[in-house]
Amino acid sequence: MSQKSNKSLAYSKLSLLIAGFSLLVALGGFLYTMWFNSQQNREMLLSDVYPNLFNYDLNIIETHQSDFPAIIQTNWNFRVTNIGNVPFSIYDHNIQQLSQEYPNEYIGLDAGLFNAETGDRLNLDSPIEPGHTLRFTWQIGLVLKPEIYEILKDLTGETTWYEVAEKLSEANMDLCGNSIETVGPGRIRYHDLSPTGPESIFFLKAVITSTKGIDYIVDFSYPAYLPGPTPPDWAWFSDPYSH
Repeated sequence: MSQKSNKSLAYSKLSLLIAGFSLLVALGGFLYTMWFNSQQNREMLLSDVYPNLFNYDLNIIETHQSDFPAIIQTNWNFRVTNIGNVPFSIYDHNIQQLSQEYPNEYIGLDAGLFNAETGDRLNLDSPIEPGHTLRFTWQIGLVLKPEIYEILKDLTGETTWYEVAEKLSEANMDLCGNSIETVGPGRIRYHDLSPTGPESIFFLKAVITSTKGIDYIVDFSYPAYLPGPTPPDWAWFSDPYSH
């Protein structure tokens, strides 16, 4: 093979290497652009929940079921912050009850979302802009065991949370039937608990679905037990997590 042919072959290989490298650079740039755009349009939500411990109107509704003769409507305060780069809109929502000792589904479990200030039904058509926070009340129905219903049956129908709390405090019980002790105005303490917490507990999962079909989940419970050497003051709040 002549020297001229060797040079031509070398140039051809170099050209192929340059072309291949250029293709990789172009592909890398394309993939980075796609990733960057996806991050710019990424939907991200931070959410948490805590109980409404102030007085509010509620209903105790009889179910005429022997195992769980009534449902009490409780208010929970939710806070949803848009930490993404695009507006966020709530498309759907639901509450799931995860405790094995309570029914998983029943009428009144998810009674709807309400404006935290006005008490009106929440307008889901208004998006949450990036960097903004939406606060709302989620009305959740908790089923009552027969022994708790006996304590509260005189309040069946329209009542207030303070009236319910007073009745429970007088009976030294919480909504789940755990033994409690009054330690001050509006404050109770659990006692005779197992190392892991109250003997009876509601485990709840809130699912908020965006218009993009993404589910954001917050787990919480009533009551929440805070481990320690002494029983905790009454706290419904358990550390939630969000996706």
